[in-house]
Amino acid sequence: VKMATEKELAIRRAVEELDRLTADPRLQRILDAEELARMDEDVLRRQAIKQGLEEGIEQGIEQGIEQGKKDKQIEIAKKLKEMKISIEDIEKATGVPREEIEKL
Repeated sequence: VKMATEKELAIRRAVEELDRLTADPRLQRILDAEELARMDEDVLRRQAIKQGLEEGIEQGIEQGIEQGKKDKQIEIAKKLKEMKISIEDIEKATGVPREEIEKL
């Protein structure tokens, strides 16, 4: 009972303080401005996160495409080497550096 009474008293005091604060138009404008600022920050934060994710995905796709091209060129170089094509010709045809071709 004592805890319930204390909680009720605390709630009543909080409501009274809220009523007091909202009764002052000047203070209410300040509180409203602070709330709008928090909302603006939240929107900006979400937009920044969304933009960062989009840029990260785009960059990842580009890197994947580049890696895929490189892998394909190495695969072609390996096949040409198996066909006994000269390393110089393989390098010219694929763009794979001589050192990598020799390792294949």
